[in-house]
Amino acid sequence: MDSTTPPGTPPSEPPSSEMSLPNPSSPHPAQEPTPLHQPQDENSERILPISSPLPKDHWDPTRPKDISTKNEHHQKPYSSRSILKQHLSQSNDHIHHLNRLLTTTPTLDLILSTTSYTLALLSTLLPPSPSNSNSQPHLHHRLSSLSALLSETRTTLRLSGLIPIYTWAHSTYHSSPPTLTAHITTTTQILAGIAFQTLENLAHLGDKSILPLSPQRRAKYWRWCCRAWAVHVFLELAKLLLLARKRQLDADSAKVLEDENQWRDTDGAEMCPRDLPATTKQQQEQEAEETWWRDLKINLAYAPMTLHYSLANGLLNDSTVALCGVLASYWGLKGAWMRTATAVVE
Repeated sequence: MDSTTPPGTPPSEPPSSEMSLPNPSSPHPAQEPTPLHQPQDENSERILPISSPLPKDHWDPTRPKDISTKNEHHQKPYSSRSILKQHLSQSNDHIHHLNRLLTTTPTLDLILSTTSYTLALLSTLLPPSPSNSNSQPHLHHRLSSLSALLSETRTTLRLSGLIPIYTWAHSTYHSSPPTLTAHITTTTQILAGIAFQTLENLAHLGDKSILPLSPQRRAKYWRWCCRAWAVHVFLELAKLLLLARKRQLDADSAKVLEDENQWRDTDGAEMCPRDLPATTKQQQEQEAEETWWRDLKINLAYAPMTLHYSLANGLLNDSTVALCGVLASYWGLKGAWMRTATAVVE
């Protein structure tokens, strides 16, 4: 210790003899010291303090520059090749998803319905075609023709519609609905579906001159076909209202049973709603709620259309009919898209 140092004061730095040679393994070579730690003797060697009271991220002019950090800032996180690969993978997933929609007739009908009614709605917003026959077809006429073609394609695809109605009736017969009201409603819907599909097939085949039907009889078949459709739609609305009432009663009963601790069986072997995790029950309730609202919107959009087509002179204008069709088809297609959604296709 230097003689000028007061007695009892610990040395603020190691002896200069030990620090006179630079340590090659040290990350900080000997440089000019910081003003925080000045040497106490003019003859002593200028050295750096062993430890600094400043935080590690403090800027220190004696510290060498971190080249790796600089390189990280200039390095691109993703290359153009990886970005292109990621976009191609996402497009591949969407194509596979769309293929699952197109492989079944109901979902294909929803796609054609959405496209057909959208084109019909756009055609109603455009001015009509000019009366000059020598001019090229106007955009209004082109959209209307394409919409009619898609609608006719949907009708042709439904020629086999009696088969799924038969399977629906068969499953209903072997597993009857829980209540008498539900049984009567479902049976009436099945009969209305049979009448709808039979009359539509006859009218469509008559329009194509496959069946010898007069125009008056074909028009009559089309009207009664849409009336059967109206019966199905309004019964579906009634079923949705009854289902909402039943769910409310079940929720109240479940709350009472939960308060009385009567959900679990005495032996505890059977899985009851109380045994399900909270997240699973909430997810099931949320899915059921979304399905109920989606079905309600679809049938509310179809209801005025069924009344319009059931009357000889109609009830709505073309724009309103097309708008109702777009809304109903959109909600139906959205539900089909969610049902066919799966994990990423490898």
